[in-house]
Amino acid sequence: MRGKSLFREKLEGGCTLRNGWMSNVTVLTSELFGRSSCFESVTIDMQHGLTGYEEMVRGLSGLTGGGVVPMVRVAWNEPSLIQKALDAGALGVICPMVNSEEDVKRFVSHMYYPPLGCRSLGPIRAGVVNDDYVERANGEVLAIPMIETPDAVMCLDRILEVEGVDGVYVGPSDLGMTHGFGNGMDRTEPKVLELMEYIIERAGVHGCFAGVHTSDPLYSVRAKEMGFRFVTLMSDMAMIQRGLRGLENMIW
Repeated sequence: MRGKSLFREKLEGGCTLRNGWMSNVTVLTSELFGRSSCFESVTIDMQHGLTGYEEMVRGLSGLTGGGVVPMVRVAWNEPSLIQKALDAGALGVICPMVNSEEDVKRFVSHMYYPPLGCRSLGPIRAGVVNDDYVERANGEVLAIPMIETPDAVMCLDRILEVEGVDGVYVGPSDLGMTHGFGNGMDRTEPKVLELMEYIIERAGVHGCFAGVHTSDPLYSVRAKEMGFRFVTLMSDMAMIQRGLRGLENMIW
């Protein structure tokens, strides 16, 4: 039986929480993100980001000091990547390209200590930050598989039925591309929107939340109105690019 963190209780209670996204992690940027009132959680991207393991650890340290829930998107559904992220202090793991019930069972099994899973004991940093980490971990950590492909959509109910899944996270670029609509982040195609609404609906039926990545604040509002309860508001790189474009229009 899992306990419940305040963060999980808010998600399950219908609150919409804002997530930050870091692709180019430094100690300073993680401290800035961690202390910003914009976010309840911040995710370090190890799949497409420019971040290695040591930078991830430093980033998690900066985020922890700021009070947000620190998360990691791992590079793949691979046990050592998942467990090392958790041992370093991630309280949530987003796992890409989960396409079947077997995929999600493998992912979830490495998120939790026995008897819920087969995670090995050794919270090298997580145990330093939280004295009672091992006792609390199974109730604190969030297991969030990504839904990005036709196969994942087809077996969505079976994915959501797996014990230990807290929510699912839509990768809109891959979801659109794998359904024949090309590249794009903030999707407007009726078919892709229909798929997203289906994911939201099925997640709710199974008592899980649905999350999504956005690249524009206005679209993040639309995502909230659609029913997403975990909304990523841009990324560090997108924020820098937007700021530079705005500055270009002001230069003499």
